[in-house]
Amino acid sequence: MKVLIPVDDKQYAKAISDFVVNHTWPDNVEFKLLFVYESMLLQEVVTPQAFEQLEEASEYRQSFGRSLIMDVGTQIRLKFPSAKIEERMQEGEPKLVILDLIKEWKPDLVVMGSHKKGVVERFFLGSVSLAVLTHAPCSVMTIKIPKGTETHEEAQASTSEKAEKEIAAKL
Repeated sequence: MKVLIPVDDKQYAKAISDFVVNHTWPDNVEFKLLFVYESMLLQEVVTPQAFEQLEEASEYRQSFGRSLIMDVGTQIRLKFPSAKIEERMQEGEPKLVILDLIKEWKPDLVVMGSHKKGVVERFFLGSVSLAVLTHAPCSVMTIKIPKGTETHEEAQASTSEKAEKEIAAKL
């Protein structure tokens, strides 16, 4: 059995890893952990200072993603030492990268978070989980987190991600 696990923030990564380690999987299970980072480099459009800030934000996001998928991978390895686990980072638009990987790797199941975006935000930004639910040819399990359950550390991580997006939007 093949299970694709895209993650993008600490709060959902913890909820997803909790689900995965508390679930019973067949002996031949394979997990592929994925973190997708969007390109923030617009060299032709921004000033050298802004370019440097975008580059730093992009490097931070990649470092954050690498740490995130390694943490989830460690939790899964501890529980399922014989499972095949691959951690993968990829640049691109998250929903497109995930859907392309589903076509390429052909998982039996995708386990991912479902953020609580409002109608307007979903209209303008799109919903990664909705796109995967709608277009994936395999089963998709979405993990939701009740409002108000994030820790101070998780709230700070979310705030830094929002700050990166605000910087990019201003440039």
